[in-house]
Amino acid sequence: SLVPARVIGMKSFIPGLSLPEEIIIDKGTKQHVSIGQTVIVNSNVVGNITKVADSRSLVSLISHKSQSVTGKALKTNALGIIKGQGNGMLVLENVVLSDKLEKGDLIVTKGDQDVQGVGFPPDLVVGKISSVDKKSSDLFQSAEIESIIDFSRLENVFVITNTN
Repeated sequence: SLVPARVIGMKSFIPGLSLPEEIIIDKGTKQHVSIGQTVIVNSNVVGNITKVADSRSLVSLISHKSQSVTGKALKTNALGIIKGQGNGMLVLENVVLSDKLEKGDLIVTKGDQDVQGVGFPPDLVVGKISSVDKKSSDLFQSAEIESIIDFSRLENVFVITNTN
């Protein structure tokens, strides 16, 4: 189920200086929102719920330094770990050298859900590869990911809930 929500606050956001790391939405436990649920806009990952009150929730954006999720390149199927770097930046790490990474390829979630269905579902868009860092002397390669979402302009999002 999708619960529509409005963005009512952006913690640590200073226009022109920094991008938001967390947002506050106008839905909470009264609307069956709980910690760990994924927040999206269209089929793009925004982040996940980290704190919940009766009618508000705190969302940690996918680019937040605390975020880490398994991901894959859409075209080449290369697997890696998507890690938030803060200030809107993301990186795909731990990609074996034999996997191919291409600039411009979309990165999607591989699917990191528990048995209750909490977590990131598969095939949600995280962003696109803006650059690849590959050295034959390293064990792994990595790629910088550029989000398709402008987090500073988010107004409406959806929470993926698991109510039956």
